[in-house]
Amino acid sequence: MPDIREPEYSGNSLKMVNDDILTQAFLQAFIGVIKVDLQTGEAVVLKADTTHDRPGTAAPLADLVGRYMKQRIYTLDQEKISAITLERLRKFSLDGSGFPFEIRSRTDEGRFQWVEISAVSVQSYKDYVLITTRNIDEEKLTRSIVDLFVYRNYDYLFLIDAKHDSYIRLTESKDNTPVPPQRGEHYTADMLMYNKKYVVQEDCGRVTANMQLPHVIEMLEQSDVYSFTSSGITEDGKWRRSRVSFIYYDKTAGLILNARTDVTQIYLEEQEKNRQLEEALQCAQHDAMTELYNQKATRELIKCSLESQYRNTAAFFFIDVDNFKLANDTLGHQKGDELLCILARCIQKIAGRSGIAGRIGGDEFLLYLPDCPSIKKMEQTAQRICETFEQTEQKDIISCSVGISVYPRDGTDYETLLRKADQALYTSKRYGKKRYFLYSCEVEYLAARDQSSISKA
Repeated sequence: MPDIREPEYSGNSLKMVNDDILTQAFLQAFIGVIKVDLQTGEAVVLKADTTHDRPGTAAPLADLVGRYMKQRIYTLDQEKISAITLERLRKFSLDGSGFPFEIRSRTDEGRFQWVEISAVSVQSYKDYVLITTRNIDEEKLTRSIVDLFVYRNYDYLFLIDAKHDSYIRLTESKDNTPVPPQRGEHYTADMLMYNKKYVVQEDCGRVTANMQLPHVIEMLEQSDVYSFTSSGITEDGKWRRSRVSFIYYDKTAGLILNARTDVTQIYLEEQEKNRQLEEALQCAQHDAMTELYNQKATRELIKCSLESQYRNTAAFFFIDVDNFKLANDTLGHQKGDELLCILARCIQKIAGRSGIAGRIGGDEFLLYLPDCPSIKKMEQTAQRICETFEQTEQKDIISCSVGISVYPRDGTDYETLLRKADQALYTSKRYGKKRYFLYSCEVEYLAARDQSSISKA
């Protein structure tokens, strides 16, 4: 068998081999490398990305830069290249400033490419600096895509290490938008401090609970994205609305991507749209003069309430203004409208939040109380309505009559309760007005008899 053994090297020869490997690896990472002597300004080409300068070519730095700028660099970036001077390289060797930067260049075939110009200073050789040129087409494209579709849509991106409770901010702050530090070793503590400072008080507790890592992980295990909105304050004290999103979770590594989006304008537009819709609904459902529900809305709302009634006793009040035509004729329509509004305010006050008050005709009103447990309570309410105009100067001219039907005793649907309350109201009118009657069989008999008499006449 052949004798296969590793080659043997002496100490010096092994170092030479290793140095050569490192040199070749370094050169392969770049399309161009130039060594510049900081004392003399002489530049030597170690690797060339043009056919005009081959490895070993030596020339003053300014000459090489001038040729490179003329042969390769687009006009827009020539100013950047012309700034590569001996003074700039000396400054770089002292404080590391000035590099890297990106330029647009041409290949030998005339194709466009993005390249990164950088500098390398080696501690052991302080009199020299290497200028490197690296093709970054793919990186530039990737960054452009990320900027277009990710960074532009978020105020910030954070990569959170849930296993170590640490984080790194991937984006810079925009405008006056407050963001946590560039990196931190205590996500939970920093998040709490940030929320207390910049999240409005009414949202702070909820936001802090939503951003606790155990809760975030639980949510991300159920869905790819977990997000919520909150209100906050910018550095200059302006109000803003944000959407906080956790959009990525690597369970094995324990890494979570956190982003925040400014949705202030969207939120305000939605609020305005909701306000306009509410106003439109208000106009569609309410009587313009009294601001009570109109006839259609009153019917639909009472029907809906009746469907959800369960064992409660409800009261249905049909209210009519006595002598309203006379008041209009003697006092004028404006005064008549004012009197109707007085009655409307009284009815609305009685209705409160749970009741339904509506104007269903010129001087006719409905009051529905979904929880009115006793007849005595109903009578007290009706008496209060009848006395609405007692404090006005027109009390001798105008008053109210009320008819009452009771759910479920007198019926369980809107039409039946309305009809029976109307019959009770008719009886109130028949017996002198400014009074109330509860529906009963006698009330229905009287109403039917009187109606029959009118028909025969």
